[in-house]
Amino acid sequence: MRFCLGSLTIALLSGAFFIPAVSRGDERHLKTGDEIELTVFGEDSLGAVVKIDSSGSVNFPLVGNVEVVGKTATEVAKTVEERLEKDYIRDAHVTVRVVEEFVAKPEVKPIMPAAPKPVEFVTILGEVERPGTVEFEGRGIDLLTALAKAGGYSSLANPKRVIVKRKGAEGKAQTFYVNAADLQTGTESFTLLPGDTISVAKRIF
Repeated sequence: MRFCLGSLTIALLSGAFFIPAVSRGDERHLKTGDEIELTVFGEDSLGAVVKIDSSGSVNFPLVGNVEVVGKTATEVAKTVEERLEKDYIRDAHVTVRVVEEFVAKPEVKPIMPAAPKPVEFVTILGEVERPGTVEFEGRGIDLLTALAKAGGYSSLANPKRVIVKRKGAEGKAQTFYVNAADLQTGTESFTLLPGDTISVAKRIF
């Protein structure tokens, strides 16, 4: 026991004692928005919890602003130690750790509505219930579908004589004589194009 006490006395007088090593945190590079905690061993009043702002630096007691963005916690702790040891504390031991890591929210792009399809039209005249224009989307519309949109045939209509007039290439007019009654079987069809004019003839008694 005497030997132990004597050894301890010698160690204390010579200053040969050690402060326990303190982990300084992981080696992630700090970034704007991270919240970090600084601790100075034996100096509780110098501790601080700060959030890294857009300037990329934080303000610590005594040492002032310290650039931290892009550095690890260990590198920041070393910088603070050097500044403290220069003017204030001998053999400073500083710990820096990330209290809360900033995680950027994923950018949410607004869903743009699909562009509306252009609205085209054909004109239907003659023996239908609602003569006038019939609108549709796309490049064409079936003749029977267009006639249905116009309310169907009137009681005086002659479905066997439907005249379709169309402006062809270079403005040349084209005329088609369609027996719409034959189209009712579904084996054939006639597609109208935008701008066509359809005339349903009157039945002759």
